[in-house]
Amino acid sequence: MKQTQKEKIEYRYYEVPQDFPVIALTGEKWEGIYGTDPMHFHNFLEIGICRYGKGIMQLGKEEIPYRDGTITVIPRNQPHRTKVEPENQAQKWEYLFVDAERMIREAYTDKTRHAEQLIKRLNARMFLAHAQDQPDMLAAIDMIFRGIEQKKSLHKEMVKHMLLALLLKIITLNEHIRDKVEHPEKSEENYEGIVRVLNYISQNYASDLKISDMAELSNMSETYFRRVFEEYMHTSPVKYLSLVRVEKACELIRKGNGRLEEVGEKAGFPVHATFLRNFKSITGYTPREWRAMARNKDDLLIEFKVEVLKGWNSAPQLGTGHF
Repeated sequence: MKQTQKEKIEYRYYEVPQDFPVIALTGEKWEGIYGTDPMHFHNFLEIGICRYGKGIMQLGKEEIPYRDGTITVIPRNQPHRTKVEPENQAQKWEYLFVDAERMIREAYTDKTRHAEQLIKRLNARMFLAHAQDQPDMLAAIDMIFRGIEQKKSLHKEMVKHMLLALLLKIITLNEHIRDKVEHPEKSEENYEGIVRVLNYISQNYASDLKISDMAELSNMSETYFRRVFEEYMHTSPVKYLSLVRVEKACELIRKGNGRLEEVGEKAGFPVHATFLRNFKSITGYTPREWRAMARNKDDLLIEFKVEVLKGWNSAPQLGTGHF
């Protein structure tokens, strides 16, 4: 029997400064022809605004139209893409990529449980809004862009405060799903289990993680866990773990001049040959090539290639989906 052909999904990895939890993608580079992107997901919350243009945002099999003034809110790890109709239509987008979870935890250091509930509500859904209906969101986004571009005195502090206000606004828009997030129904328990595993991997990537441990954490059998994980993340647990480890290795390489063998070990690859093979497979570069490239670029975007099962099965959405 002929095997089902696998597609590719891209993991787009951004780095934000340690003292500044956001990067802005704006300017002429983001004015042009859209719609050729494959499905992809990011390591940070994406907030976008369509300055002009129209098309379709796709999440799995769900397609939602957008137009001038559309604001998009995409939590991390959510596959999406832009489809343009008609084809070859010029448009302009601007994006903010925000380390939102770090911001919320830092803002509520004395209220850990409350912070985690806010993060759950922030990540509960992807959705589209329109500037006409959400003028305060548009005002906040515009002020953040101006603050980043102008770089005046205290601009970082201003941007951080505006960003936190914007995140709280997004959480407020998810208010109607609060009970479902905090008290998930049976149909949503699988999603909650996968989220627990994703958080566990992000904190323990350097350890010897086993699929059986992940399955136990998600309250699923190992076989069922593998299937549910692929349905939600469009890749296997093993491949996702390798992806996170390579992402951490990229961070370590960019931040220091340590030996690459040590970088691999710290990222969870005790065998150097395994580190080299996984790094090259996922990023398309050797660690040495990536180090040289990273030193020459301020805003770094790496598109990681991840094989996934053919077909896009959406995770249960508690609201409108997005790109």
